[in-house]
Amino acid sequence: KSLQLRIALLIILGGLFVSQYIHFHSILLIITTGLGILIWYYRVFIFIAFFIGALSLSFGSYRMLKTYNPLQKVQSEQTEIQGFVTSFPDRRISSTRVKVKIFSINKERIKKKHQPSVLLIFPPGQTLSYGQVIQFSGKPNRPRNFQSFNYVKYLDRFGISHIIKNPKSLTVLRGKKGWQALRVAESLRNKFENNLSQLPEPHATIAMGILLGVKKELPPPVTKHFKDSGLMHILVVSGFNISVIMILCNFWFRRFGPIINIILSLIIILFFVLMTGSEAPVVRAAIMGSLVGLAVCSGRFSESKNVILLSAVIIGLMNPKTIQADLGFY
Repeated sequence: KSLQLRIALLIILGGLFVSQYIHFHSILLIITTGLGILIWYYRVFIFIAFFIGALSLSFGSYRMLKTYNPLQKVQSEQTEIQGFVTSFPDRRISSTRVKVKIFSINKERIKKKHQPSVLLIFPPGQTLSYGQVIQFSGKPNRPRNFQSFNYVKYLDRFGISHIIKNPKSLTVLRGKKGWQALRVAESLRNKFENNLSQLPEPHATIAMGILLGVKKELPPPVTKHFKDSGLMHILVVSGFNISVIMILCNFWFRRFGPIINIILSLIIILFFVLMTGSEAPVVRAAIMGSLVGLAVCSGRFSESKNVILLSAVIIGLMNPKTIQADLGFY
């Protein structure tokens, strides 16, 4: 059963990855339905495997369908936009970047299912936070690929189709949108960030990246040193952080019994994932840690290969583009 589960998970991952190269068509649904009927009459694993592959391929290609984007009409034109910030700020030396969900273009409301997202790039002096409703004026432009990096595909993984640089006006309006839990997580993150900022540079920025996942650009010489030594990966939050949190939670909560222990641990891990920006490596590590914790709590063994694959499948089902274009996922 463990081997069959592993094969099934690999087939799902393969279907989700290949779906980016296949256009969704009704024939996929017909094939999937036919395989489902075969499974109903012949419960053979080979038919089940083909059914799972066809189902994941259909699901992935359906999620890849392009929807109407109102920004296409105003591309490269000066446009008045209203939206709300849906990401934590990415602070760099020369600019700050946030993801914005647009609900109004030139004072015309957009239906929720057609609301696009843009990457807003503005000078570092302005401060924005998650959930703020903002109004700004700028020119939406399509992103361009670099010589060795598919930037368009990378931004598409976040649902971003256009970039607006240096808006002429940027005003914070009244009201808040988004999840209250994320606003609380950002508030706590900012408090930790302020404490770490008391360290000298570049130590403060390095500590913020390792402990909180705060995106701040390091000076070029320091970045070069990390690249040359092959240690760039330690500047971001990873599975190591989740492991430390699980060990500490198990130490603190073990007196309450296994069930309360795993529940409280899962809540803290979820909050940490939200606080660090829900990056792919952290989400993957959090899912893996949660699955292992649940296995221990239920008195069952956990196969590490299956846990890794299952966590990847969960992430892929939430957003197939993660396993197609996000290098951090790997």
